[in-house]
Amino acid sequence: VPDVCTHCYEHREYIRDLRDAVQGDSGQQPATALLRSYPVHDGLFISHECVDCLLRVYASKALEYKVFPDITPSGDTLNDDAVHLLGAVSRVSSYDSLSEVGQPFVMPKEIPSRDRWVKDEEALHCMCCRRTFSMLNRRHHCRRCGRVVCHSCSKKKLRLQSFYEDVAVRVCDDCWSNLAGTQPKDTQTEPGTPVPSGTHSRMSDSSSQFEWQLTGNERYDNVIRDEYSYEYAPSTSQCLAICNLHTQNDEMASFLLYHCAKLEALLRPLHPGIPNPEIDYALVARMLLNLTLGVKVRGGGAEVEKMKEHAEIILSIVHDNCESLLLHTPSMTNHGSLRKLRDALVKAEKWTLALELSLKCGFSLNGVMAAWGMACLRAGCYETAREKFSHCLPRVASEAECEAVLRMIETPSMGSNTAAAKVPVVKRPTRCPPLLNEILYALTCTARLGAPSERVIARVNAARQVSAGTVAAAHEPALNILSTLANLRNICQGEFDADIPGPNAERLAHNDNASIMCSRLFEESMHYLLAYGSHQSVVQFLIRYQQTEVASLRYILAQRVEPDVFLHAVLLPYLQRGELETVVQRLSDIDDTLLEWREHIRYVCRYLETNDMLNSLYNLQLLLKDPIRASMTCVRFYTMGCRTFSDLHASEHHLKTSVSHLQNELELCNWQEVRLNSTGRAIETHHSLLMKLDPKELNNHINTILLQLDVTKFLATCELKGRQTVTLLPKIFREASQLPTLFGSVHDRLQLAILTLVCGQNVEEAFGLSYRIIQDYNLDLQRVYALTAKYFINHGKIEDVGKLLDVIVSNESSTGATDQPAVSAICDEIVRVAVDVAIARHGTGVHTKVALETLINRASSVAVRIHCYIVSGQLKAAYLLANRHQRTGDIRKILRQAELLGQMHVKRLCEARLNHQESGS
Repeated sequence: VPDVCTHCYEHREYIRDLRDAVQGDSGQQPATALLRSYPVHDGLFISHECVDCLLRVYASKALEYKVFPDITPSGDTLNDDAVHLLGAVSRVSSYDSLSEVGQPFVMPKEIPSRDRWVKDEEALHCMCCRRTFSMLNRRHHCRRCGRVVCHSCSKKKLRLQSFYEDVAVRVCDDCWSNLAGTQPKDTQTEPGTPVPSGTHSRMSDSSSQFEWQLTGNERYDNVIRDEYSYEYAPSTSQCLAICNLHTQNDEMASFLLYHCAKLEALLRPLHPGIPNPEIDYALVARMLLNLTLGVKVRGGGAEVEKMKEHAEIILSIVHDNCESLLLHTPSMTNHGSLRKLRDALVKAEKWTLALELSLKCGFSLNGVMAAWGMACLRAGCYETAREKFSHCLPRVASEAECEAVLRMIETPSMGSNTAAAKVPVVKRPTRCPPLLNEILYALTCTARLGAPSERVIARVNAARQVSAGTVAAAHEPALNILSTLANLRNICQGEFDADIPGPNAERLAHNDNASIMCSRLFEESMHYLLAYGSHQSVVQFLIRYQQTEVASLRYILAQRVEPDVFLHAVLLPYLQRGELETVVQRLSDIDDTLLEWREHIRYVCRYLETNDMLNSLYNLQLLLKDPIRASMTCVRFYTMGCRTFSDLHASEHHLKTSVSHLQNELELCNWQEVRLNSTGRAIETHHSLLMKLDPKELNNHINTILLQLDVTKFLATCELKGRQTVTLLPKIFREASQLPTLFGSVHDRLQLAILTLVCGQNVEEAFGLSYRIIQDYNLDLQRVYALTAKYFINHGKIEDVGKLLDVIVSNESSTGATDQPAVSAICDEIVRVAVDVAIARHGTGVHTKVALETLINRASSVAVRIHCYIVSGQLKAAYLLANRHQRTGDIRKILRQAELLGQMHVKRLCEARLNHQESGS
């Protein structure tokens, strides 16, 4: 600002809020140099900016206050903790000792300079009358002694010419008393002298209207400026009235915003929970509100709106005497600080203030309503708690639906079909709200099982009548608090009440004397569960008490509850307590056929099977009297944890138990109950949850188990004799099972058929057992024997292949098989595979050819014998056999092989034979 009076800016120390840009303007000359050239205003141009600057000076004086938030002792010996403790708790200075009151005042001989005055922050009380300083009882300094005194003790003024020119300055009553007799009459103030508005009482030679007039004497003018102040400061109305004279621009809005920020910072307590006793929080909040309105009128932006809302919040808090809850943070206008303030109000149970703060700041009301409802619930104000929780919990069922379900639960056992027809099915969430769990826990710890005593009921009725007769809204009596007080009175009289709420309520509810359905705990819990809870939470609450166990099961059927809820809320808890038989009996009491529980029981069985809870599954199947499924579970027991056939043999008792189950079922089997459809599958002709099989299938299962016992016994004996069993499977199959059984897939059965053949001392020892496996499960004979022969050849047991052929032929002849060509084809395939594997494995050496000659001669097919001779390199023998049987195609194969092997003699024979055949044709 180029044309602003530099002298005004040089004296801007009165403007507490301004940090103007004149000092930072590089284009201007330093203010001190200009001041030396123009020590006074004579001959200077006074612009509008100078007037505005002066108005801001006096507007700041109208808001002037001295509040010291803390006292920090001087010295380096105190650490931070000590400083904090001394400043926050004691707030005592060296001038506040009560011993100073009894000592006589001694006025200093010399007038102290300003730097020797007692500091404002070191005096919390008036050093004359001991009144505590505050925003309204302000601090003043006696110019004669330098002490800090209040306005009442410093109304007198004297002229101290040696220091303050010819200006009457403030002195305390003690100094006045000492100097009254020594000063001339014209230098003293006279009582009752009229003074201008907004000034202190002074004595002057001139009239009062010129008392504060500047003379041009710089030292005199400085004293006048120092002495001038407003008697009723701080005053926002006076500040805004002065601001109305200011030029309309953005600078005034910034000026007021700065003072708003200062007032806002003044509202912070000394420390968390410790308000500043010197501050009138209501006054500061109203001042802040008035200033924000002034800024808004002068075009303030979004920031002033936040400050205005904050001022309204603070004013509401102060009116409720909750200034100790204000936060000790640099700024409370951000959302984080306001949330903390809201939480502090909730913690202090200032519900109305917390709701008002949430509404003004746009916060969710759910948290406040939930805390309010929880406090009412613990106190026993159940109706009020219901109303509060209705605002923060999503309702899933109407009042009519809840009443219908509650009647069904409270009604004694009746037909499930009738109950399901009357009760509407309510769609509920899969999970219960976390708040609902807290409500149920609070009810468990506070709600009583029994009815309140007559004395408590009388006090409740009296409280309701009193509250209903008042103008204010009626409040529900705190039933739990009244009951607790009554119990304390009974305890003092030696009477102990057994009906005590808490975790023991569940134990008490299992007694016959305690009726859970008649208690307030049941009533309130069912209200919240049916209105806001999930199916699982309802079932868990009902199943917890003995009187409502059957009701929980009827609820599951009536509401068509998911099987997963039945599993986790009913069956698993019973299973953990070892009461599986009890829950099955409960299910049978509701439906003896268990058909209505079909989906739930099947889901439970699948869960137990998937999670390897086979013992529980087996017990459940026995309780359900389902022997077929129980026998299947025994098979699972049989293979569980086994790695060798010796382990299987050790657990054969499970298979014997399985056989006994199937045999009992076979004896009791009703031939009229099961019939087959056109596809051969069983059709149930009766209604039952139990698994049914026709007698033929039962026999097949029994035979499978018995055959598995024989195979396991044989292979376990082989392992006992030191022979390999399971370790041979990877040598035979690329994808071998870890431990195959007959209860597995076709591939497992194939592995067992081959394993019994190769693990015996010889082929004849286990051929019959292997043949039974092949026949019972219709395995591929040719594949079984071919893989067996391949294993023998790979391990150098060529003679065992011949024994295998002998056993196959003798077995077919002993069984009277009529399909002799099929047996021959099988033997020929075994020979072919054996020769191919032997040549690939051992080469075409002489010893190999000699060992294979016997096998080749056992082939009945000429084509197979010729193929074997060609593969083994015996081309001459192949040519003779092909020529004898006139197999031209084979002769061409022999010719190509002779060219590859370089057998020129056989080549010429083949060419001659082929040429002769072509010429003859």
